[in-house]
Amino acid sequence: MEFSFDTIISGGAVFHLNLNKLSTDPVLQIITAPFPLDNDQFGHDLVLEWPNLFIGVPNEDHDANQQNPMASAGAVYWYQYSTVADSFQFQQLILPQDRTVPISTFDSFGWSVAYSNGELLVGARNDDEDSLNLNYLAGAGSAYFLDSICFAISSLSRDTLCYGESLNFNGQVLDSSGTYQAIFTAANGCDSAVTLNLHVNNVYQDSSSIAACLNYQLPNGQIIYQSGIYSDTLSSVSGCDSVVISYVQIDTVDTRIIPFMGMQALYAPALNASFQWIDCDNNTPIAGATNDTLFPQTNGRFAVIVNQNGCSDTSDCIVVQFSSLKEFQYTGLEVYPNPTSGTIYFNRHLKAGQLFDSRGRKLMDIEGTKADISRLRPGVYWIEVQQEQIAILKR
Repeated sequence: MEFSFDTIISGGAVFHLNLNKLSTDPVLQIITAPFPLDNDQFGHDLVLEWPNLFIGVPNEDHDANQQNPMASAGAVYWYQYSTVADSFQFQQLILPQDRTVPISTFDSFGWSVAYSNGELLVGARNDDEDSLNLNYLAGAGSAYFLDSICFAISSLSRDTLCYGESLNFNGQVLDSSGTYQAIFTAANGCDSAVTLNLHVNNVYQDSSSIAACLNYQLPNGQIIYQSGIYSDTLSSVSGCDSVVISYVQIDTVDTRIIPFMGMQALYAPALNASFQWIDCDNNTPIAGATNDTLFPQTNGRFAVIVNQNGCSDTSDCIVVQFSSLKEFQYTGLEVYPNPTSGTIYFNRHLKAGQLFDSRGRKLMDIEGTKADISRLRPGVYWIEVQQEQIAILKR
């Protein structure tokens, strides 16, 4: 290790050595005064209590600002070891509180130095006056006891806020991310520098479009049955609020059943749908019963599974009870064209036909081989023909 500095006569220096270092050069650092002068005697006395190093300089002439010179007034240099720099770093020039021009000339403050547990004792070999700079006695000497040595404390703190929150940092109201510094003063009058790294979490917002059948469970657990825009406020992994917006389309299924023919036939009015009728007594599908109309052959309870809008749902069970157990007989009536937008035709002459809407309301009587329904709105209608007291209904 090489060191170079200007030649100062009797300026003095302190050598930091590592005696355990297996090297031909155990010198780690040569410490000199920041503003060395001839005959300062820097290092005349010293005390080391790790990481603090106090160096007595009894012939120091100047104050901390390199002003108010007095020959050999004396001073103590305070250094502190920095693990970052791996060396001792200058902290403060310690002077007696009663330092007065020219009375303190030749006092030799720093002739001897002792330090323990935050308290510093400094000898001034040639001090001539008492603590009030009175009662002059040439070279009487004195010792100064200092119990408020300020350590250069620097600390790093980290904190996190949620958006909309604020933090009072030594009088500063902070609400945005950044690095902030503040000086705090302890009860003993010493300062410490605190650096705060503050991070403010932004509000997390997400949105999604959902198509669901019948109902949907929102992220907050609520079950909804209607389409709409829903906003949920949740807690994220950082502990801050997050907003989730759900655009929900609830697709429903029309599972209505309209009984007719005196509750002996069932009609499912769902549009653009497929059907499967089931026997509720044994919960099994009825073979071939895949139209919107069911003509049960026996008494029982019946329901329909409706597939509509990409969704599937099952209706309530409807009781069918025949007033007579006589089975239906079908006459083979045909209606065409079906569907139609105007006139419909029959494969035989009707004498007493009636046209009903899906709610069972009679709209018109039918007689002959055709009927004009162009004035009716689009929908599903029913033709009922009475023949030999057997009701025949065809779409």
